Amino acid sequence: MNQRSALLIAAALTAFLLVLAGGLASRLSSNVGATDVTPTTISTLEPTALVSLDPTVEALIQQREAAYQQALDEANARLNAANDQIAQANDQIGTLEQSRQAIADQASQSVAVASRPVVVAPVAAPTVVVPPTAVPAPAAPTYAVSADQARDIALSVADAGATLVKAPELVSYQGVAAYEVTLDKGVVYVDAQSGTVLLNQAVAPKLISQEQATQSAQAYMGGGTVQSVQLQQDQGGAQTYVVIFSDGSKIYVDALNGQVVYAEIRTPPAPPAPQYADDDDHEEREHEEREHEDDHEEREHEERERDH
Repeated sequence: MNQRSALLIAAALTAFLLVLAGGLASRLSSNVGATDVTPTTISTLEPTALVSLDPTVEALIQQREAAYQQALDEANARLNAANDQIAQANDQIGTLEQSRQAIADQASQSVAVASRPVVVAPVAAPTVVVPPTAVPAPAAPTYAVSADQARDIALSVADAGATLVKAPELVSYQGVAAYEVTLDKGVVYVDAQSGTVLLNQAVAPKLISQEQATQSAQAYMGGGTVQSVQLQQDQGGAQTYVVIFSDGSKIYVDALNGQVVYAEIRTPPAPPAPQYADDDDHEEREHEEREHEDDHEEREHEERERDH
């Protein structure tokens, strides 16, 4: 819009200069016609006679012609420059028109493409590589018991002669922060806050005595005479007392907790039927015997279930 305005202004100026130059030329021509020329007496009427002009008028005419020619040259130069600018503006307008047409064609194509269903393949999102940054390590929690103190506590509760295999390690034992102290006789877990021994595997298990095993076996049998007591160890390392009764029954008692784990009960022979004077007493005796047999069978059933 600004270029068109400039071109219009230049064209108007050029036309104005041309009009001005034309008016100047007309005025010069009228002045020359109005100049008084004194007629000269021609002595002869020869056709070759020349009329001489006044030098002042001739100089004025030449000066005005030169001024007119200069004004005309300037007007032509400006007109040419204006024409060049107009040509450039036309070229630019043509270029803009071509660009506008190209954009319009692209828009038409885009609308036509958009009107058709297009299956767009998913484009993988660009992988953003984030350079690794140094993250400050969180401050280690502090505990009331140090690793050296945990070591000393573990050695104090272990069997005599226990030695440290490796340095204590801070672990989570059943959700509690504890030191795992590994000794040659086992592992000891020490609470990292209170110093309490949470688990001690560095001591040999304490066994019950033979007297305690005998008492457990007799309580299970409901009495009886004990013939011998033996301590044995199975392939899994469990230790058991074998209490043997005089009738051949064997009761196996856990050497750690004193519980009966197995029983081999020999059924005694049935005693001879006693003679009763009174039938009521006889029936009562038979009832007691049957109850005793039922208790014995029930006990054997419990033992079999316990073995399984």
